[in-house]
Amino acid sequence: FALQADHYSRAGLLATLKDRLPAKGPTGKPAILIIDEAQDLAPAALEDLRLLSDLTVGSGPLVQIILAGRDRIWDLLDRPDHMRIRQRIRASCRLNPLSLDEARSYIGHARELAGYTGDPAIGADALRLIHERTGGVPRLLGLTLGHLLLHGNLVEARVLDVQDVESVLAHL
Repeated sequence: FALQADHYSRAGLLATLKDRLPAKGPTGKPAILIIDEAQDLAPAALEDLRLLSDLTVGSGPLVQIILAGRDRIWDLLDRPDHMRIRQRIRASCRLNPLSLDEARSYIGHARELAGYTGDPAIGADALRLIHERTGGVPRLLGLTLGHLLLHGNLVEARVLDVQDVESVLAHL
């Protein structure tokens, strides 16, 4: 919204956002604010989000807020001083770790998107170990896979096996 937040007081920034937000949505729908790694938000920032969620036009909100983060976000939101923002949550979703089959599909899709041609190949036991050691968490699967493929490139491997995965995991 091209605002220099440090030029405004907290109240001034909220008032300016209230004035500008309706003009930003050509569809008349609210703006969406997405905050990743929300579990790291400071308590004061959560209070600011609550104030932002209070901004309305007509009967609807000016901003819909999406908080994405690890499970610690629920610990933060469960605190008594954050009850008012917790009450404003309309929907929530908890993503569970991927099963082994889901992890295989996820890894296959990630490789396809990256232009992976199958060289080096990744053995079935190596994929099982990656899944086991990452707990099926997509972020950790991707991180491990990236390092494994880099390792494979460096050692000029044609097939990556359990020892390669162990080597990569030892360095991570």
